[in-house]
Amino acid sequence: MQTMLGIPAADILMSSDVDFVNKGGTSEMFAGLEMQKYHDCFQKAELHYWQNMAKGSSAEVDYLRTRDGLVLPVEVKANTQGCMQSLWIFMRKRKLHKAIRTSLENFGQFDHYDLEDNFDQRHVDIVPLYALSNLDM
Repeated sequence: MQTMLGIPAADILMSSDVDFVNKGGTSEMFAGLEMQKYHDCFQKAELHYWQNMAKGSSAEVDYLRTRDGLVLPVEVKANTQGCMQSLWIFMRKRKLHKAIRTSLENFGQFDHYDLEDNFDQRHVDIVPLYALSNLDM
């Protein structure tokens, strides 16, 4: 897609929302392709996502991976910030405590205490988009 448009990947990912209206979708596509690229070559790479099917809800988690027999949600953000309400809903429903956020941020981590789930602790590792190869696929 980038070649057809004549736009280098860095120009898309580093642009402001005004410059490139599809920045979020492009970031999600980039993350998915990177996860497939670095997947074990002896297993078929499959990408999964979650969408809340409740009436009037638009909650979704971009990718679901497995690690050590557990579901690991991966939330893709096009910028360095962003609300992650869909991720919290999914983690609350599935009683999960670990997730990945990938974005333009540097490596990091944080804990979120879910007020709607008895202050249950949720841990999020931050992995930059360019470093998705560091995930244990």
